Amino acid sequence: GADLAKALAEARGATVAAAPVAVTGQSPKDIAAAGGEARYVLDVATTGWGYIYQSFDWAHYNVIYSAKLRVIDTSSKAVIAEGTCRWKPAKDYKLPTGEELLANEAAEVKAQLAQAREACTAEFKRDVLGL
Repeated sequence: GADLAKALAEARGATVAAAPVAVTGQSPKDIAAAGGEARYVLDVATTGWGYIYQSFDWAHYNVIYSAKLRVIDTSSKAVIAEGTCRWKPAKDYKLPTGEELLANEAAEVKAQLAQAREACTAEFKRDVLGL
């Protein structure tokens, strides 16, 4: 979220709030209200993540990740842009075993989730924010 807000602000000559806002509801109206005096609020959320065995190969695992982005206009309380991202490793990626996936305090899971974050951030910038 912070990376997307910064990129959007730089592209549009805006300022990013010093800290994320706390939101108690999921509706655009609730999120717009939490934005205070901001003109727009970026609502970014992880909608799912985990790992699952590969079909027909129960010894190897895929890390999966999904997220959503909504841009909410605080004056109209409407969603003016939105998108979703679903990520999993490239097809040529050598899938790890369960043991490899969780070794070293789940270093492989963390590395793949970092790749997912980068990929989804790039997708949101391009496809939702037009940057």
